[in-house]
Amino acid sequence: MAKRRIHGTLPTVQRLDGVSMFIRPVFFLATLLLAGPAGADQSQAQVVYTGLCEASAAVSLGTNAGRRFFAVASDEVNILRSYDLDVGGIGASHDIGPFTGFAKSDIEGGARIGDIIWWISSHSFTSSHKDKKDRRILLATRIDWRTEGPELAPVGMAQDLRDGIAAATGAAASDLNIEGLAAGAGGALLIGLRAPLSGGKAQILPLRNPGQVLQGAQADFGSVLAVDLGGYGIRSLELLEDGRYLVVAGPVPDGSDAFRLYLWDGSTENPEPLSTPPLDGLRPEAAFQAEDGTIMLLSDDGDACAARGLSDDQPENAGERRFRWIRIDLP
Repeated sequence: MAKRRIHGTLPTVQRLDGVSMFIRPVFFLATLLLAGPAGADQSQAQVVYTGLCEASAAVSLGTNAGRRFFAVASDEVNILRSYDLDVGGIGASHDIGPFTGFAKSDIEGGARIGDIIWWISSHSFTSSHKDKKDRRILLATRIDWRTEGPELAPVGMAQDLRDGIAAATGAAASDLNIEGLAAGAGGALLIGLRAPLSGGKAQILPLRNPGQVLQGAQADFGSVLAVDLGGYGIRSLELLEDGRYLVVAGPVPDGSDAFRLYLWDGSTENPEPLSTPPLDGLRPEAAFQAEDGTIMLLSDDGDACAARGLSDDQPENAGERRFRWIRIDLP
């Protein structure tokens, strides 16, 4: 039985040092290491990423000049942040607000195809049941490398996909909630729905012509792929280097239920469940695969930040905002 290792960070208000957790021996034994406040045992010091709390989508940007980078979106502000994976810190800020015309768009999914990073908003109604056009965008940004790191330059946006998504999935527009986006075959994008479920299964909808959609073409949707996640919806969907997909599954309504991880081959209705240790209140709504093959799971920690009087839509206190993360090795 292989031994797998998990590392991660927590805000200083939730310190747990050197906790070992043993789980069902389905795929691996895991050790969860959580970083404490400054002055804690530096043998377990972990990288801390600051600048935002609500990590709702993430994408690996690759390696440049020997440095590994990734980008993260928040669902509370239209400012993307890019980070040096191994250094952390506040990261670089990429303001997409002027391009989109919106201060925030509830961005929930990201996917990379070549040097283009695609971002999709939830397309959902607000919690007060208002339909807002800023929550109905598909945005493309291009990676431009600078000496100091990556720049994410917006290159196009579409805002008229929701009726097509609703029709393709047989859902009412008011019931839609998108939280996953991944690269598919032939330049397609796979749109993962948190809601609604269909027959108790999560739905994944291929968009076969995203590039043409940005030029004003009608969206070409493939057949819906149903995935059995035990009654959960999709909270993140990531293409892996071996062609499989990592599916982060979570409850459809907001709640305290634990999240689950699955490996999916892109076609079957029954993905392979991944055994993990208890995620201890993490809300892993963003994920990406690093260049060494490990998976980074990022937590949407808006509630934890709100408890400290912090929010991503505040211009001040960026250095105090942070999201938790764990790293896992796949079987």
